[in-house]
Amino acid sequence: MCGGINDSDTTRVCNLSKTPIWTFHGTADDQISIHETERIVNGLRKCNEKIKFTKLKNRGHGIEDLYETKPEIYEWLLNNKKWLLKLLTLCTDEVGYL
Repeated sequence: MCGGINDSDTTRVCNLSKTPIWTFHGTADDQISIHETERIVNGLRKCNEKIKFTKLKNRGHGIEDLYETKPEIYEWLLNNKKWLLKLLTLCTDEVGYL
């Protein structure tokens, strides 16, 4: 998850209410404050019980190695494969390819 949300746009935010989300953010990120992700997570938690937030202690902005170092990400994806397949289908339909 990346980007931002308008705190008053709960309708749009709650469109994700049935989608499992696992977000990560480094506590030492000097490009985007962890408070932004905390704010988004708090907004999503109002309507989404399936959100998981992992704070990566002393990690900065570059966390792209998580896929190599945290095999539990793959377990989580497999446990949520119904949603992953739905998302891939939506993305493919949207752009015409994947």
